Amino acid sequence: MKALFTILGLIAIAGQLVAKPFSQEKVRSTSNQIDQLVATYLQNKKIKANPIIDDATFVRRAYISISGRIPTADEARSFLQDSRSGKRRLLIDSLIQSKGYESRMFNFYADLLRLKTNHEKYGLGWHVWIRNAVEQNMPYDQFVHAMISSKGMANENPAVGYYLRDRGMLLDNISNTAQVFLGSQIGCAQCHDHPFDDVTQRQYYEFAAFAGGTEYKSQAANTMLRQMTLHTLKQSGTRLTDRRNPKKRNKNRNMARKLTRDYASLFRDFRRNAISDNPAQKLKLPHDYQYNDGKPGEVIAPKTFFGEPVSNINPEDRRRVFADWITSPKNPYFTKVIVNRLWAEVFGRGIVEPLDDWSETTTVSHPELIDYLCQVMIAIDYDVK
Repeated sequence: MKALFTILGLIAIAGQLVAKPFSQEKVRSTSNQIDQLVATYLQNKKIKANPIIDDATFVRRAYISISGRIPTADEARSFLQDSRSGKRRLLIDSLIQSKGYESRMFNFYADLLRLKTNHEKYGLGWHVWIRNAVEQNMPYDQFVHAMISSKGMANENPAVGYYLRDRGMLLDNISNTAQVFLGSQIGCAQCHDHPFDDVTQRQYYEFAAFAGGTEYKSQAANTMLRQMTLHTLKQSGTRLTDRRNPKKRNKNRNMARKLTRDYASLFRDFRRNAISDNPAQKLKLPHDYQYNDGKPGEVIAPKTFFGEPVSNINPEDRRRVFADWITSPKNPYFTKVIVNRLWAEVFGRGIVEPLDDWSETTTVSHPELIDYLCQVMIAIDYDVK
């Protein structure tokens, strides 16, 4: 590997720490520790570090890495003519408070989450929610937790767009959740035991069972629909229970069904663009399940296949418990995966490659460095900025 760890990246990381109320001394000691870890790595690998870049190269890299664009001629000229000793740190502090940084991070999340902005029903709402989360600097763990545990109607809680994006493909959503947030590609185990990783098909369905009660509809909208139908019938003097006149009773019920269909058109978008949890709904093994550890159609209880186990899960809390477990600092992959992704954004290559294929046998080029970066991420409460 070439010497990717340039001074720019180290200063950029230090600059990002300034966004949190870290003292300059703390920032300095943190960046010095990163410097030392990188220097030790390069020395052990007998790699000569690149020289410190000049100001012209620095200003270009800083703008591209943080704002996603090159500086204008005036911006570059202003920086080059600045005689202050701490101008590099000051530039980074300025850039991470800019609209350019917000656009850069929004695009980062949009790519990561396969964001759709052309869906008039829910895509725009989720789009705006993510942009607001970036602008408000929502901590990364809260950002992820809000999406995984989301429920309600899209107009009230746009984070449900995370599930509505994959409407009718819940298992695909679970596979994507594991890959994006935990760096684990478990999709193969949906159909058979994983050929390369130690994940069985049963373990896959146990993992997916955390979302087994997910329904793509609004219970609130259904209640409102029923209330409107009953109110209209009551206003017209129509009764659904008339034991003395069965023919009239059947006629009234047919009228109720027609009213329900008519009113349903008013609630179509609200009913479809919502996520709810059905405690009675459980995930089952597929009808063609062939392994000896289960039977086709067997009801599966939620269970993790790595990290700390969870137990005593109330059916209505499955996705919330799932979100708690994924975003916990104790999760062996959650923090490492986002730290590695951010490192790759700055340097063009992660400490672990590929970025989304972690396992117990993953080779980490610099384990001490990524462990330290995880400590920093947890210490700043997942403040990506």
